Amino acid sequence: MSRTRSLFSSLYLPYLLLIIASVFVVSWYGIHSFQTLSLKQLASRLESQAYLVRQALPDDVSIGNLAAVDSVCVRMGRIAGIRVTVILPTGEVSGESDADPGTMNDHRSRPEVRAALAGKAGVSSRFSHTLNAQMHYVAVPLKKEGKVIAVVRTAIAATEIDEAMDRMYFRVGGAGLLIALTAAFVSFYIARRHRRMLQEMQRGAERFAAGEFDTRLPESTVEEFAALDRTMNKMAAQLDKRIRAITQQREEQEAVLAGMVEGVVAVDRQERIIIANQAAARMFDFSTEKVKGRFVQEIVRNGDVQRFVKQALQQKDEQLNALIMLDEGSKVLQACASVIHDPQHGPRGSVIVFNDITRMRKLELTRREFVANVSHELKTPITSIKGYIETLRDEAPMSDEDREKFLGIIARQADQLTATIDDLLALGRIEREADSMKLRKEQCSLYDVLQEAKMLCQKHAEEKGQTIELAVPEEIIVAVNSRLMEQAVMNLIDNAVKYGNQGGHIDIRAAQEGDEVVIEVKDDGPGISQEHLPRLFERFYRTDRGRSRSVGGTGLGLAIVKHIAQAHKGSASVESEVGKGSVFTIRFPAEG
Repeated sequence: MSRTRSLFSSLYLPYLLLIIASVFVVSWYGIHSFQTLSLKQLASRLESQAYLVRQALPDDVSIGNLAAVDSVCVRMGRIAGIRVTVILPTGEVSGESDADPGTMNDHRSRPEVRAALAGKAGVSSRFSHTLNAQMHYVAVPLKKEGKVIAVVRTAIAATEIDEAMDRMYFRVGGAGLLIALTAAFVSFYIARRHRRMLQEMQRGAERFAAGEFDTRLPESTVEEFAALDRTMNKMAAQLDKRIRAITQQREEQEAVLAGMVEGVVAVDRQERIIIANQAAARMFDFSTEKVKGRFVQEIVRNGDVQRFVKQALQQKDEQLNALIMLDEGSKVLQACASVIHDPQHGPRGSVIVFNDITRMRKLELTRREFVANVSHELKTPITSIKGYIETLRDEAPMSDEDREKFLGIIARQADQLTATIDDLLALGRIEREADSMKLRKEQCSLYDVLQEAKMLCQKHAEEKGQTIELAVPEEIIVAVNSRLMEQAVMNLIDNAVKYGNQGGHIDIRAAQEGDEVVIEVKDDGPGISQEHLPRLFERFYRTDRGRSRSVGGTGLGLAIVKHIAQAHKGSASVESEVGKGSVFTIRFPAEG
């Protein structure tokens, strides 16, 4: 992995080095140019002065005229402030402004002298052992009749040039340093400013990545950065819009899935769960938050479901339907599978919808049992009535006592048939009123309702020597349909009278327990076996069919009690033990 560097170090340091190098090169070039120009100017000056000296020399510059030549050299050197030397072609010094010519050696080997002897101006710089100093020399030829008869050389010490160059070095160096520092400061400021702009963009991008699309980047003063800011803000707005749309769509889908009573499970080609709704979680007892990405075999421990998923993933286009049993047949599911298509890669999974039809099947079974029970309950008295009528019609003359006996049986069967039909009609009416929310309620005293039910059953109880005791606080006010509640309690009291012991005792109690009103009808009869209690409130269910018919029961009394309680948003229950009597209870909300 390559090492990364910050934009600041990547830009600032290279540019700073480039600026320093540029200042150094420009300074060096300027100093070198200044030095070259200064030397050229100095050489030009010395050459001009040499020509002036040449004009001032006498015609005879030989060794024999040494005093005159030397005098001119001294005078011109003092006036011009330079060193003046006259050199003969033999190398001997004929005149010298700063030294004794007689003590000076042969000068023919000097570069500038050689050039002048050749007829050209010569220039040279070197250390002078005579003056013990660095000197700049310019020599020009002195000709007579086209022949070089002497060389006039002017010279000046390099001190002036060196001092000028020192001043130049100081000024250029100081200016270069100032320029470099200024450039470094300006570059640092610009780099830091651009770095802050980029950092602000980075923070904005991080906020966008975190989903904070409502924030916006401030526009930069730099055109290119401002364009990038506008582009990123526009991108954030578009992402916000799209993510909101996707989120809304997902929430709508989740709401639809959560509101479905059908269980929905989507799986991929590897049988891993993609999504599952709450209904499916309830059906198969798992958590929707922990199933995503897990295999179906881990979540659903049912072979039929696992086989159905495999078959669904093998389908291409057609739907697959099946019935699946759960919990050893106590729950029945209808499963339907459809293929998930990917436009580029074809089928990539399956969506399976599970519909719990257990209640529907139970209702169908209950309907069949109800039809069979109704048919049986109606057929029995009708058959009996028809048989006795045929007996009365076909028998030989019979006594009045036998005729009255047969007619009494026919009348009792007709009454039984009428009671059954009346109970069926009452049960249907109660269900219709409860389902259509048209049950009319009124504020009434619970004591009055229970007292009326007791009075209607009092005569029948007295015939069996039974006593009925009512214990209800008179201040309890309830919102009920008084006629239906009276009928429900009367059915319970009537059952206690019918099936209770001769000379037995019946207690009717009522109380308000929190937000509920509780009504209890207790008898001291023979009791009911535990196996009958779960089905006791079903229609036409009898613990002893023969005894029930003998006492005139239709098998619908307790079913009516249950539906009246449910119509009042309550419930009905029973507690009983053989030989210890029974307690029937009605509970409903205390709305009064």
